[in-house]
Amino acid sequence: MISTKYRDDPHHHGRVIPIATIDRVYVQNEPVIVGIHNLDVHGKRVLLLNADSYSGTTLFRARQLLEYSEPTELKTGSLVTVAPRSQHLDAQPDFCGAMLPVAKTDRRLPWRRGAPRGSTKALPTQTTLVVPTGLVATGKTSVTNSLVKELGFHPVYSDWYWFIYGLQDRASNPATNYRHNEHMIALCWSAAAMGLNAVFDSTSRWRETRDQLQDQGSRYGIRIVFVRCSCSEDAARARIRGRKHIGAHDFGTEFEYDRIRNEFQPMDDEEVRQRNLIDIDSEALTWRVSNVLHTQDLAATEREMSGIGNAISNHYFDEARSEWPKAATGG
Repeated sequence: MISTKYRDDPHHHGRVIPIATIDRVYVQNEPVIVGIHNLDVHGKRVLLLNADSYSGTTLFRARQLLEYSEPTELKTGSLVTVAPRSQHLDAQPDFCGAMLPVAKTDRRLPWRRGAPRGSTKALPTQTTLVVPTGLVATGKTSVTNSLVKELGFHPVYSDWYWFIYGLQDRASNPATNYRHNEHMIALCWSAAAMGLNAVFDSTSRWRETRDQLQDQGSRYGIRIVFVRCSCSEDAARARIRGRKHIGAHDFGTEFEYDRIRNEFQPMDDEEVRQRNLIDIDSEALTWRVSNVLHTQDLAATEREMSGIGNAISNHYFDEARSEWPKAATGG
């Protein structure tokens, strides 16, 4: 409707107004925003529209994700708002067509085909999220690229978002780190909700982050596979020195290596037993399955992990061997 109005309005004739569709899936009453992971609203004026707002949770989550990209201006609107059920003080839209009192919350809205959407036990499609973990220059991005090119996984490159949005205080501001990490994880769930296998290119250096990914993935019905990347410190630093850096705030520097190493929480034996885990040695160019969780889909998980390992070998390791004796085999 909005697109047609802009197209036909003589004051906006010839202007291209991009329209993007954002939806949500309720998984055990928790909304997962769908279709937002590829949106670039940085520096743009954005109007976020909801047909109807009951609890305000979906509008609140979508606004959080869009605001991360720092649009020039973000306004929200809803055709109908049901009051006063909002769970968030700032979830009320800037523009509202009508407000229904609580007594009318059961009234069926005219554009709904049936009753309001219920929740599901898991996402409609079984998907896999691969989570590389390791220090700088141990091969995480090369693992990610292998899965993208060999298996068609959707990538969530953490460093790319750092760079695009200029979050240069990440080394000194814990709040920036936390906000960024939450946004990246939300993008992973968004991709999975669209039926895509995804790979999260980040250090995943905190146990808390790995637990969060494991716990949420289990609730959503997403298979989580961790890939622990390692090599010697000498090899990692040699790779870093061989990189061509863009500037003072580039990623993968020796300063970053030392910072991440000081914060890194390695997996202990107890944690390993709680993960689907593949270990790769990006110096020796080898991989092995270190643990598989004994769930109902054990056989399917074993096949998936074998395919992941083979994709890493076929793309990353084969490419690295072809470049020997060069030192830059990491990512």
